Amino acid sequence: MNALGETVNLYDELSKGPVILTFYRCGWCPFCNTQLKAYQKLLPEIEALGGS
Repeated sequence: MNALGETVNLYDELSKGPVILTFYRCGWCPFCNTQLKAYQKLLPEIEALGGS
């Protein structure tokens, strides 16, 4: 599921290009939150390379 609670099919996403897949435990996890902030900061670079 994505952040909006919608089901996402990995194969469908891969057909569009490279994908970064991460697992997020919950808001209580400081490591998960740090990782998501880092991905958000890198998102323009990831998208520029064709990734999602």
